[in-house]
Amino acid sequence: MTPPDEPRKTVFSFNERGFDFDAVDIGGGDALITIRRGNETVRELKFPAYKVYNIAAHANDIVDGLLEESDRGLQIAGSDGLGGEAMTPPDEARKTLESRTREWLDVAIEAVCTQGEDADTVDLVMADAGVHIAALETRIEALEKENRLLRQHIADIGDFAHAALRGEEER
Repeated sequence: MTPPDEPRKTVFSFNERGFDFDAVDIGGGDALITIRRGNETVRELKFPAYKVYNIAAHANDIVDGLLEESDRGLQIAGSDGLGGEAMTPPDEARKTLESRTREWLDVAIEAVCTQGEDADTVDLVMADAGVHIAALETRIEALEKENRLLRQHIADIGDFAHAALRGEEER
């Protein structure tokens, strides 16, 4: 977060089909995105600064999603093009993993207790659950690694920009 005594820097401010979009640099590699319709704040979220212009680029998609009462447009703006998206931080992905693990275990327990399924069926359900859990764990690890790399990259860019402002050229 930007220290209280430092002014926040506006990244952009515009209107798309009656929705006001504002992005403010809050430091730490993040921007605060506020979307308003009239006097009502419709969405306010932290968004990775390196992807902040995707909000502007996909404003039309975001408005379509908001009118449909969904986050579809925000997910498009946050997409990494590889099936992941910036809207799901690693801690949320971990919560999803825990939730899906519980769901798979519940399915297996129900198969045994209420449907009288045999051990082979339960083994198949558990093996399928294991595949999904492994895929989610891999995605979480990738998100955490990407997060570390991006924060370092943003810090490097900031250092370079500060040096350039001071007139020091790095070669």
